[in-house]
Amino acid sequence: VAASPLDAVVMSLNAGVDISMTPLSLAFPTLVVEAVESGRVSIDTVQRAVRRILALKLRTGLMSDTAVERGDGSPRSIMDTAPAGNPSALEAEDRSRDLIYQSAVRSIVCLRDGRPDPLEGAPWITPESRVLVVGRGADERRFLHGPWSYTWQGDVESAYAAELPPTLAGAMRAAGAAVTVMNRVEEIVTVDAATYDIMLVIASEVPSVEKPGDINSLRCDDERSLFEAALMLELPTVGILLTGRPRDFGPMLEQTDTLFWAGWPGAFGGVALVDILMGRELAQGRLPFTYPGDSNALIPYDHTRSDEMGVGYGLIPNAPFDGYAPRWPFGWSAVHSLVAVENLHLERDLLSSEQDILEAHVDVENGWDHPIDYILQVFVADEVASISPPVKRLRHAAVVRLAPRERRTVQFSVPCQQLAFEAPGGPRLEDGWFTLSVEQLSMRFQLKR
Repeated sequence: VAASPLDAVVMSLNAGVDISMTPLSLAFPTLVVEAVESGRVSIDTVQRAVRRILALKLRTGLMSDTAVERGDGSPRSIMDTAPAGNPSALEAEDRSRDLIYQSAVRSIVCLRDGRPDPLEGAPWITPESRVLVVGRGADERRFLHGPWSYTWQGDVESAYAAELPPTLAGAMRAAGAAVTVMNRVEEIVTVDAATYDIMLVIASEVPSVEKPGDINSLRCDDERSLFEAALMLELPTVGILLTGRPRDFGPMLEQTDTLFWAGWPGAFGGVALVDILMGRELAQGRLPFTYPGDSNALIPYDHTRSDEMGVGYGLIPNAPFDGYAPRWPFGWSAVHSLVAVENLHLERDLLSSEQDILEAHVDVENGWDHPIDYILQVFVADEVASISPPVKRLRHAAVVRLAPRERRTVQFSVPCQQLAFEAPGGPRLEDGWFTLSVEQLSMRFQLKR
């Protein structure tokens, strides 16, 4: 579009761009000066951009001295407290730390709960536990923070300050547990399992983002031999996945008794995981993607029916449609699966206008002795369409805050226009039958205009 870098800067500034984040060139400031001096960009345009940037920093508290530096001029961290005599700044920082912590708790997903009765809430570890921790992700902060944190890729461990919240192993030690970390097969094969109460297997991938993070396979062999050796020990095991995507770590995905996907949970991710393992918190996240059953089976949840054809289709009578077999489906959570969902009801089963709204309600009951932010997911399937429709699409989601053992009726609605699908020429809404589902419940309704 632009004939030169200078032309590109002129066009972007005059179009309203405030900040340049070009990763491989630092020419932007020089070109801005040249553009202003040549008269192609007014100084008022630059000043308006600066005012918008400063206003945003003011609104987010980045311009206060408590957010920028300590008294000695060194950078502040999220573990610092506000200066004496400034209680409002202290309260703000306390709120920020709590928000970071709660974000971790609410994003960590329990994929499998191997306890005999999860609702009894017995902790996996206690302050008296002797814990064997296997995996490089146990004692490095980069596997908690991930990319776009302290560096672009987030993979430089030395970039994370020592005063940041502890690593996963550090948080367990702070809680009183006796923790031994092992990262070599040679160490694992000499372990006496009787000296430990439980083993944590931490599977991680080195943080990355954008093009440097591209991979050709979801298979991750970095520590596979280590995990295989560890899983030969006769110990109760908890697996924790510290990764931004559904990597295939081999047997540990199936052989650990309990398994959590933590993603890159941030600064307080280690603390949040330990609180979950000690029974103080519930892992309240739902899986934000489909976790494939095989590293090459990349079929999303909103696939078409033909994607489910198995290898026997066309070869044997009544061949099963078993081609879609994720390890865990989109939205899965072993915690949320123990919230009872009953009595799905549609206020009406016939819509007659694209302006109509489908009103419905469902009963939910928290079976846990913990409060939970239950994530209600409402899917709709278009049974027949002029273009092969997805088997289901998420059309509504809401967070329902439930006290321990609370039962509640939840109202929700789906506008008729959300039943449209993308087609050549734009969204297309067609009459016909639809199926609405919440967890294991489903009901049909019709659009007939």
